[in-house]
Amino acid sequence: MINDVEILHLFLEVLHKWKNLFYFNTWTKQKHFYFLTSYLSDQLLIPCFLDMSLKGITISQEKISTGLNTTSKEIENILTSIDLTQNCLNSSVQFTEYIKTTKQEIHTLEKIWPQTNSGHFVQKNLIFKIKKSSNGFQNFLKLLKKTVFFNFLKQ
Repeated sequence: MINDVEILHLFLEVLHKWKNLFYFNTWTKQKHFYFLTSYLSDQLLIPCFLDMSLKGITISQEKISTGLNTTSKEIENILTSIDLTQNCLNSSVQFTEYIKTTKQEIHTLEKIWPQTNSGHFVQKNLIFKIKKSSNGFQNFLKLLKKTVFFNFLKQ
């Protein structure tokens, strides 16, 4: 099993370089990789989609397929709740028009984001003063999270 863990670590390192799946932490400007972050923090994504046995580690296509279906349905539910379509989300022009015409709360984010006494934006324990705005913003964050996860599963 120790060899399997070493192989998994090497696999993740190669996958990061090959697929270049990373994101930047906007607070620290550090580059993070989805797989590695998941593995190091809560080890959620990797064990969910791998079958580990005494024979070794294999990727479970069944679990990935189930994850894709579930995530796709969750994305559709979120899109419906914010009155957005998949086509509109995929088009920068249509999405910009959607934000401008529907007056979604996301464009007023700078005004509603909680701030410290010195005027800097709070990054932890966010408590929005306007409930409606915070709900709208949370829906966009959920959509982003689910979309990134869906793209991760499609890889």
